[in-house]
Amino acid sequence: MRLKDTGRQRNWPIAVTIRVHELAKELGVTSKEILIACSNHGEFVKSSSSTLEGPLTRRLREYLCGRRVPSTQGSA
Repeated sequence: MRLKDTGRQRNWPIAVTIRVHELAKELGVTSKEILIACSNHGEFVKSSSSTLEGPLTRRLREYLCGRRVPSTQGSA
């Protein structure tokens, strides 16, 4: 599968729909965090087996990856 080159730092495959639990696994978060993020974006999603449309999925990926700060410093 080829990724669309948008010149941005992150490139994800373009999927028409994805289930909440699949997106959670991909991003390393819980399904509950995805459901809360959907609610924060004004979207009603009922359960972890619900499907998400492409534009919402893109917004959630950017939101959830953007808010997480990578821990690169060692504990010394």
